[in-house]
Amino acid sequence: MWGGRHQAIAEELQGMLGSSRFRVYTGDEIVGIELGGALKNIFAIPAGVSDGFGFGDNSKAGLVTRSLAGLLRLGVTMGGDARTFQGLSGAGDLIATCFSRHSRNRQLGEHLGKGR
Repeated sequence: MWGGRHQAIAEELQGMLGSSRFRVYTGDEIVGIELGGALKNIFAIPAGVSDGFGFGDNSKAGLVTRSLAGLLRLGVTMGGDARTFQGLSGAGDLIATCFSRHSRNRQLGEHLGKGR
């Protein structure tokens, strides 16, 4: 857990950046947060390949579900907290990145799947 000065700074930033329309969370589980943010990009590429091949949503949902399982196993092995990967920094980011038309990594995979 963060203590003293770091916690105070995090709470101050949370108050400054957050609003009734934008919720800001603080956390001290750096390993899980960083791994979730990095690994979701890797898993978004095959999700895009699935789109490029023309597979449906059920196929991609299966792929994303297995990706989350892999992210959880690797993340915990590397010292992250399992709860982090089941929350916004794991499942949330993974789902958004694998399904969003705005995700550059998913777009890369889609191009690869189309043979470009």
